[in-house]
Amino acid sequence: MRGAQDTRAAVDIVDLTAGYERGKPVFQGFSASFPDRGTTQVRGRNGSGKSTLAELCSGYLRPWSGTVTVAGREAGDPAARRRRRVCRTEPALYPNLTARDHLSFASRGIGADPAAAHGRARAYGLGDWMSTEAKALSTGNRRKLWLVMCTLGAFDVAILDEPFNGLDDEGRDRLAAEMRDWSERAAVLLIAHAAPAEASVDRTFDLGGPDQPRPEES
Repeated sequence: MRGAQDTRAAVDIVDLTAGYERGKPVFQGFSASFPDRGTTQVRGRNGSGKSTLAELCSGYLRPWSGTVTVAGREAGDPAARRRRRVCRTEPALYPNLTARDHLSFASRGIGADPAAAHGRARAYGLGDWMSTEAKALSTGNRRKLWLVMCTLGAFDVAILDEPFNGLDDEGRDRLAAEMRDWSERAAVLLIAHAAPAEASVDRTFDLGGPDQPRPEES
């Protein structure tokens, strides 16, 4: 067990115990750190805590004990929001807003340029769908819109939970290229059972079973 926080880590977890139901922790006495550059694939079998780790890093799920620090801030600190981006597995979109409206709204919320978001969306192949309401988008296009919305502006840490699910070849290639670019200046945590061939992964981090998560870096 480590006693001191790693100030060079983008994400630092110390002696963590956490879960959703008291008496049934997903993590217990768990410590790990992730460097401030490069792409780390977090993998593990079902129930090992991959998505729970994303929720802890997002600040939404609070530890029962121990700490989760993101970019030098406690994960639950509002100031950490400006420095991290979290893309969960399931898109959460407003059915009656268009793709363009979603991107403009999300951009203004973090002080980013909406034109940059629109340009990224077109690069993902959403150019013909910008005026389409979210409820009418295909599963793949909803995924592309969600990815762009969740990774706007400048950030120090990106946590992506199974981001390649549902993407076509164009989307997969574009996301992989963006991840390579992000990893040169930020930490990218790719939470995925398996990294696709398009993704460039610098290191892997294995979670053990649901009772005793065990980190094994390679």
